[in-house]
Amino acid sequence: MVEVSSREPGASGGIASAAVRQVVEMFRASPFPTTLQDRDFRFVEVNAAFCAFTGLPREQILGTMKRDVLTIRAAFQQSGTGLIF
Repeated sequence: MVEVSSREPGASGGIASAAVRQVVEMFRASPFPTTLQDRDFRFVEVNAAFCAFTGLPREQILGTMKRDVLTIRAAFQQSGTGLIF
């Protein structure tokens, strides 16, 4: 298990830090909806593609679970906002 923190990767330098930076960049740039979840299945990080897929801002997704995101999506659909995915 790898601990994910808000610190910028690579603060300590070295090959491992460069690898972490590269993984973070790939995660953020991926055109595919991608998430990281904790042991309780709460979203701890999402990329821009996931936000576009759900139609929700990152801040509204973090800390929630998949069922929460689906509930929000259903509420948008019922309200007629046109959110469909």
